[in-house]
Amino acid sequence: MTKKEINRVIVGEFLDTVQEKFPQYESCDEGDGRISFIPSYTTDGSWVSDNTIQFHRSRYTLDAYNWRNKDTKKDLVEMGGIINELLRKYNV
Repeated sequence: MTKKEINRVIVGEFLDTVQEKFPQYESCDEGDGRISFIPSYTTDGSWVSDNTIQFHRSRYTLDAYNWRNKDTKKDLVEMGGIINELLRKYNV
């Protein structure tokens, strides 16, 4: 497979896994190489926008605000584990 094909497979599998394991997040393609995962609610009353997670398609990185709540922090770590597992699987 070419690098472009591998990238498509990794991103596709990552998005499928996130949709399956994290139904509380809606995905929004920013059109600039990033996908935002926006929670439909927060359990602690914090702002939804403060708890958004962004995934960068080509760098395979995840970002979120430092002041995110504990649920988002836990989800961010778990999503990071998913992407790392896919990167190992495809030797990237």
